[in-house]
Amino acid sequence: MMRTLTHIATRHQIYGADYATLKQQHTWLLGLARVIDPEKYPGVLPHDAAAQAKMGVRTLMAAVAQAAVTQPAHELFAESFQKYTQGFGDTLFTCFLHPEIPRTNNDLERFLRHAKSAHRRTTGRKSWDGYIMRYGALAVYVVDLPPDVLIEWFAHVPTDQYRTEMQRWAASQEPRRQRARYRRAPEAFLTRLEQLWQTSAPSKPL
Repeated sequence: MMRTLTHIATRHQIYGADYATLKQQHTWLLGLARVIDPEKYPGVLPHDAAAQAKMGVRTLMAAVAQAAVTQPAHELFAESFQKYTQGFGDTLFTCFLHPEIPRTNNDLERFLRHAKSAHRRTTGRKSWDGYIMRYGALAVYVVDLPPDVLIEWFAHVPTDQYRTEMQRWAASQEPRRQRARYRRAPEAFLTRLEQLWQTSAPSKPL
């Protein structure tokens, strides 16, 4: 029995250095999660909190890079850490300025499931691909907010801004409308295009 315990303890000691390395890297990841969490900045204005978070990320990246210089075991982690933090860039701090946008992948999946359920209840359709193609960025609202809050938000939108946005949205929908018209009556659609082309084509000089 003692021989078995000694053997287990000996094998455990073999992985001591690897365990210490992984523990330090896990500590860095937890530190990054705290730095980019808006709830860790109570009472701080959104722009100031985002600036503090950016500085915290830079400080943490510098610490990881410095550790990799003296400890080669951290080199691969430092490379991945820098690659992904720089790859995401300022999108890491979007949730500071726009709290209604989901902060994590899990929050985003939960939000989309909620939005899909609301769409099914409204339309009775399981698929919402066509709904997204039609409304684009307007397909999903802040579904977790009470209706009275949304009404209050929309009430503060200037009329001119609303009209401009609706014109922009209508223009973005024109290609989809053209495709629908072609699928519904391709011959009539092409005939209409020919007529428009003949009308708008410049006349040849004599």
